Amino acid sequence: MRGSNGNDGVVEIAGCHSSEWIIRCSGKGVKLVNLRVVGFWKRRPCLVITAGDPQVQGCEIVGGVRIEGHARGDLQSNSVTGGNMPAIIIVDEASPQIRGNQVSGGAEAGIYVGGGSMPLIEQNRIFGNAEAGIVVSGASVPVICSNRIHDNNGNGVRIEGTACPTIEGNEVHDNVESNICAADQSAPVIEGNRIYDSGAYGVSCVGDSAPIVKHNEIYGNLKPGFRIGPAATAFIHGGNNMYGNGEDNVW
Repeated sequence: MRGSNGNDGVVEIAGCHSSEWIIRCSGKGVKLVNLRVVGFWKRRPCLVITAGDPQVQGCEIVGGVRIEGHARGDLQSNSVTGGNMPAIIIVDEASPQIRGNQVSGGAEAGIYVGGGSMPLIEQNRIFGNAEAGIVVSGASVPVICSNRIHDNNGNGVRIEGTACPTIEGNEVHDNVESNICAADQSAPVIEGNRIYDSGAYGVSCVGDSAPIVKHNEIYGNLKPGFRIGPAATAFIHGGNNMYGNGEDNVW
């Protein structure tokens, strides 16, 4: 399904409150290009990808995207807002590529990653969400790289459950809570990021989390740049540059 280019406007697909979803994709060779997709009801998104490898490119999606099952898919260069749910939800064993999107306005997280999913989340701008920019939960193992994650009303990235994400080369800044928070029994690799100007800690490790932290630049956070809770085990490798944080650099 293809809309016209930006100079001529876009095709608009608008849903109603009785719809469970607006578009459901479950096959190969599906392309949604330059569309405006609008509509959500309760906690049902307007675009659901359940299988196959659809491509969604250059669309404005108001009402969220859910990717589930064993779906892959490629969301590229879209504007996605969440309505009354996370803007993008990735669960089950899904392994999509989420690249170059603007993700904002999620009533909860900008992007929620759960189950045993394995997405690539790359070069997105994730901002202005009601809670965290990205929540990584369950036993998921996403790769989160080269994103700008800022001005969210919770953490920039929050890792929960037994999730083991790789968080590399991102710019995470100006989030209301700690820019990155590892909780529960999560074990993220946090490498090569710029982490600055949060309303709390740069990186906070709580619960039984066991992050590996290396080669990050952590500065200008309101509280210490790095917090290790009493039950957490953080592996802090060389090459982290921490300066200009509130109180001490490590607490």
